Amino acid sequence: MLASDSPLDTTLRSGSALPKRCAKCGARSELERRSHVFTWTPRWALPLIWVPFTSRIWARRAPIAFFLCPVCAKRWSDGSAVQIAALALVALPFGASHLLAQPALFFALFPLAAAGALYITRSSARARQLYATFIDFDRDHVTLGGLHPDVVAALKRCTSSRRSRRTPSPD
Repeated sequence: MLASDSPLDTTLRSGSALPKRCAKCGARSELERRSHVFTWTPRWALPLIWVPFTSRIWARRAPIAFFLCPVCAKRWSDGSAVQIAALALVALPFGASHLLAQPALFFALFPLAAAGALYITRSSARARQLYATFIDFDRDHVTLGGLHPDVVAALKRCTSSRRSRRTPSPD
């Protein structure tokens, strides 16, 4: 299954590099090369992530190199700090209930803290979102989403020119 969910989803070989443009905004100058191991888990295995080690068993990983401009690189790096802050926000009701010796306080505060953590991680992740929509069983190909349309077009031009060089011209 190498089908794409969106016209901007692009399938490429694992370990390859995207064209030299910012993957998020399409800029061409002052680019910083990044390498990231993208992870994808089949939808049927998502309920199993609560069972220890099953996410490691079913998750598929594929490394891809890409480029980011300084603005997008900052957003990418800031995403990690936001995730840590969200984790601290979720831990807050636990600490507050123990400090105040009110176990019921945990149950009152936890849904609010979890909703707040989910909101801030989702809003910060939008700027950072390059994601794997599919990684095949052999981990040879990965389908990426969240790419800028100029990067997708440059990648298609690049792959079509490679194919045309491989096919011999009929004489």
